[in-house]
Parts: sequence; C-alpha cells; structure tokens
Amino acid sequence: MRTGMRQFAVIGDPVAHSISPLLHRTAFARLGVPAAYDAFHVRPAVLGAFVGGTALEGYNVTIPHKARIVPFLDGLRGDALAAGAVNTVVREGGQKIGYNTDMDGLLFALRELGCGYSGASVRVFGTGGAARGAACKAASEGAREVRVLGRSREKAEAILSGSYGGMPSADAVRGADLFVNATPLGMAGYGEDFADLSFLDGLPAHAVVYDCVYTPAETALVRAARARGLRAETGLSMLVWQGLLSEALWGVAPREAALSAEVYGAVHEALSKHLEGTV
Repeated sequence: MRTGMRQFAVIGDPVAHSISPLLHRTAFARLGVPAAYDAFHVRPAVLGAFVGGTALEGYNVTIPHKARIVPFLDGLRGDALAAGAVNTVVREGGQKIGYNTDMDGLLFALRELGCGYSGASVRVFGTGGAARGAACKAASEGAREVRVLGRSREKAEAILSGSYGGMPSADAVRGADLFVNATPLGMAGYGEDFADLSFLDGLPAHAVVYDCVYTPAETALVRAARARGLRAETGLSMLVWQGLLSEALWGVAPREAALSAEVYGAVHEALSKHLEGTV
C-alpha cells in the first residue's frame, strides 16, 4: 500500500489480465485525484478473509467473486439487490456495501449505439452474474421480452423462466433486437470461443450485438456480426462506464465530473491503445 493516497483495487481469480488499473489510474489522473489502484489476486478460499481484513476504501470485484462475495458484505444496494451480484464494494461508515455498476455500464454502452432495452426483444447468453445483471436490467427498463440462453438450461431457468438451454441457435435469437454475450467465450487467454456463429443469421438486420468481452479489440463474435451488416461492439465501452460509475460511488469526484465526456474519452483512448498493443 502507498501511504498518503486513497487506496482502491480490483480483486479476482485470475486478475493479472485486468486492465482496470489502467482505467482507474487514467481517470484519477484526469480528475486530479491523489489515489492508487492495484490488482489483487484473491482465491475463493480466502475471499472472506480478504473482505474482513482489507483496509481498502473501495474495490472492484471480477470473476469468479461477483456472487460469492455477497455473504461477506454488510448489505447490497441498487442493482446489486436485483442481480445478486456485486462488482463494486464501498465502505460506508463501518460497513462494507455491495453495488453493481455493470448493469448501468452496459445500459450506457447500449445508448451509445443508439439502442436500449425499452420495448426491445432481448437475448442474453450466459448464466453467471453478468448475465443475471443484464437480464434483470433489461426487464426493469421495460424490455418487451427477455430470454436467457445458457449451456445449462437449469441455470438459465434460474435467472428467467422460459429460457433456452444449449448454445445460441438461429431459432433462439430469431426476431431479437439485441443479443448480449455475457460469457467469457472469445476472451483472450480464456481458451474457448464460439465454435459456430451461424446463429447470427437468425437476427434481423436492425439487431445489435454486444459482446461483454473487451479483449481482443475485435472478438470473433463482433467480427462475424459486422460481416453480416449488424451493429456490434465489444465490452470496452461497458468497462469504461462501469469503472467511472464505481468512482462516483467511491466519492473520488462528483458524479457529473467522473462521467464527463472528457474523462470517458481519455480513459477509452488509453484502453484502446493498450488493447491494440496487445494484439
């Protein structure tokens, strides 16, 4: 820990691949905030001990701890209550409170693409915390229809009834306005990708494909969607928005400053350059 500075971090297992330190250090510099941000490798077996013993003022939570951390916190607020998943922990008095900024981060990213959940038919692929968050947010924002696709139908049904089991298919996505990949498939270093992307042929021409994976800079899913003339983006914009929303919760800057176009642009540019350099 560095003394004389506010201390923040991201925890996960693994966590070495995370670009959250670059995100927050860039934002802190742009905002003129004297704060440090590190990445801590926390294995599941010691998660409770970490939560109980850390002196961090706040921290982000990534795979596989977003749901596992809940029992160790003193409470949940906002979207974390609906999703049962946490990506941001804030010290409030003597309590450790969990929030979920992923859900609004994705919503902000979709609005950048000129779309949203209201009145839309949505398909979310995945059964983890990110998928649960996306499905819950879509429903709360007035989506016309929300279906969860998961390789385990049982897990998908646990998020929303009427969901699909197995990999995405053309029939499962047919007529959808929005397809969200909330799994790590295609992530650099993950070792597994979509074996078949022909399911994209079931989407109408106006559909949007959003891949929550942000590395590589263009995933196979996004590349295949764009080749079909669909609007498609990786999760970089969501990553930036959720990070800046975390900073607003930590009180490092007023919300309007943390979410300003200037700060967002500086962070997005820094992360884009970093990702281009890793290809």
